[in-house]
Amino acid sequence: MPTPNSNALERKKIALILSPRLGDSLLLMSVAHNLSAAEFQVTVFGDFISDLRDWFPHVSIEPALGESDAETRLAEFDGAIQMHRTIPLKNLQEIHAKPIFFDQWIVPDKLDRRHALVQLLDFCRDEFGIQNPSGGNGISANAGLRHRHFSQRVIIHPTASHPAKAWSPERFRRLAQKLGERGLNPVFVMSPAERVEWRWLGDHGLEAKAFASLSELAALLYESGWFIGNDSGIGHLASNLGISTVSIFPRPRTAKRWRPIWAPGCVVAHAWLPTGALRRRFWRYTVTVDRVIRSLEFLMNGSSTPCTNCSSTGLIAPARHTNSTG
Repeated sequence: MPTPNSNALERKKIALILSPRLGDSLLLMSVAHNLSAAEFQVTVFGDFISDLRDWFPHVSIEPALGESDAETRLAEFDGAIQMHRTIPLKNLQEIHAKPIFFDQWIVPDKLDRRHALVQLLDFCRDEFGIQNPSGGNGISANAGLRHRHFSQRVIIHPTASHPAKAWSPERFRRLAQKLGERGLNPVFVMSPAERVEWRWLGDHGLEAKAFASLSELAALLYESGWFIGNDSGIGHLASNLGISTVSIFPRPRTAKRWRPIWAPGCVVAHAWLPTGALRRRFWRYTVTVDRVIRSLEFLMNGSSTPCTNCSSTGLIAPARHTNSTG
């Protein structure tokens, strides 16, 4: 584990360069939140959080940096933080005098299976000397929104950043119909580009909404009761807004580090398969609709006992909601 940096408190003006992934960006906003609370002057660079600017009113937010203008825009900062050494900027070490990388804190998961957020808090403490850093990231809803007002609405996000991470569309359809039979209101959400591929949902009487902005989607999530989806950034956003999540993961080990963590949640992973090739090909077929529904019912019942329906290795423990959404 790295030791506290002796020059940390001298670097008062900090650029936080976010990952090009929504989930990572929300996790990294915990760094911005803690640095701001410690009176660092933080500017965040990232397109996802720029789209959610209204939800983070207390932080300076700019669109993502380009390779061509990064050196000029970063010149005024005493330090520049990036999660990985070459993502998103490939040459941060060359264009800035004091680059700071989080990836040196990431211990291989065979040795340290704590969640990435916990490791980010270690980063705040060890690199910047922040004692007792907060697990929240400062997200805040507009006063006109009512948290979980539509408590029977279940948001379903059926897409993922890569097809290999997505559950079966047919099982998502059956899931939604079974939720409807239980008196719940399932609503599919997706981007406008994805909406074309999912227009067939209407043939089954299922509702699907496309959102041009993350801010609009965040408002829908914030007022909904529950969330079900693949391993994706939208699940992290729902959890960040205090909405309990059921996340379908193709890799249980990955889930231990990267599952949604701010609100209570269950992870549903594949049943045991003997080889990596079989897991990649058949994992989605071993995740049944009934298992997903039982995990949602577990969350609805507010049980404090482990959920035996989540995965072959048991529940990845629900997280405490440590983030303020007020």
